[in-house]
Amino acid sequence: MGNVAEASPYYLALLTGSYGDELVNYSTNVTLQQLYTNSLNSVDAQTNRVWTSAYNFIYQANAVIEGVQASSGINEGVKHQLTGEALFLRAYWHFYLTNLYGKIPIVTSTLYKENAVAVRDDKVKVYEQIVKDLLSARLVLGDTYVGNDNISLSTERIRPNKFVVDAFLARVYLYMEKYEEAELASTRVINNKSQFDIIDADKVFLKNSKESIWQIMTAAPNTNLNTTEGAGFILTLKPQNSAAGSTAVSPRLLNSFTSADKRKTIWIAKFTDKTVTPM
Repeated sequence: MGNVAEASPYYLALLTGSYGDELVNYSTNVTLQQLYTNSLNSVDAQTNRVWTSAYNFIYQANAVIEGVQASSGINEGVKHQLTGEALFLRAYWHFYLTNLYGKIPIVTSTLYKENAVAVRDDKVKVYEQIVKDLLSARLVLGDTYVGNDNISLSTERIRPNKFVVDAFLARVYLYMEKYEEAELASTRVINNKSQFDIIDADKVFLKNSKESIWQIMTAAPNTNLNTTEGAGFILTLKPQNSAAGSTAVSPRLLNSFTSADKRKTIWIAKFTDKTVTPM
């Protein structure tokens, strides 16, 4: 099974933010040091673990698709939900893999002997498979969010539905420079005012906010952490190699916002280290 921590949205944001100079790194962590100083070694790069974890998740998605379709004991509604979610997640990880690594193998089965020798495919083919999976997922998923039984309605936005697929499909089309298709997919989400809407900037990231299309349940339910992003990116101590945060927003990123931009005034806070005397 893939390591969630090494392929989580927080970890990917931390890695790419460090590599793209959006963050200033204060950690002695080897991975972050390699990325921050542009000194990755392809043979033993710590980021190789993202590749391994992502393909483990793809394997699990394939196992769900194959297992559900072969089952005679699961009702059609549940089959559709589980198959749609697995197709969405398979597309999701192929998308991030090809944007992180370029040419990658397309893996759509659990035949491990074939997967072990799969060759890298051109990004055009990878995107074709991503779109195919998302369109297939859209056909079988419902309009609403479902609960743990895969059928009942839920206020939690943690299980992908048709509009989650549409939102991601719009992003994929933008990367493919298919702007008309991207507009159509995004418009389907925007016009669904019963589920989604623009809200005040200080409430956007709250649980089940109407501006959230897909939220991921915390991986640490028995801790006092609501999200890993909150624990890692919100500084309560000076940046250091610890759980309190090892990075800070870079001056380059900070200066890219205008003074009136609410993302800067509400989403980015200041931290003052009172243990040192200003020069």
